[in-house]
Amino acid sequence: MASGITNFTFNLMLEKLLRGTAGTWPSTIYIGLFTATPSDTGGGTEYTGWGSRMSNTVGTSLFNALSGGSTANTSTLTLTASATTGSGGSNVTQIGIFDAVTSGNLLLWCDVTTPMPVVATNPISIASGALVIGGI
Repeated sequence: MASGITNFTFNLMLEKLLRGTAGTWPSTIYIGLFTATPSDTGGGTEYTGWGSRMSNTVGTSLFNALSGGSTANTSTLTLTASATTGSGGSNVTQIGIFDAVTSGNLLLWCDVTTPMPVVATNPISIASGALVIGGI
């Protein structure tokens, strides 16, 4: 299962680590769905039929402590459809973590274990431990 840290996040970390610059770390992260793989420079195809990304305050217990260079979600995440559009054979194949509810910067991304079909108004659930993000 692939995952990636984007160039934006990597540069933010290097600026903080090597130059001591403050940078702007998000206090809230937003989880989005992809139907085509993003890369370290962004891109991919974000599925927007749900209306908005799922938000979570940084510092809560959304992710486990790092182990072996990776972490995973601690509980089931459910993104509920707010629109009746979006069916038509698309599959969610990646999850992205952003610093804004719309637009913003893609920070991290990872593959889903099993592609999830997009069906209008049906929620997408990510089981506990299934959103695995690692850098090593």
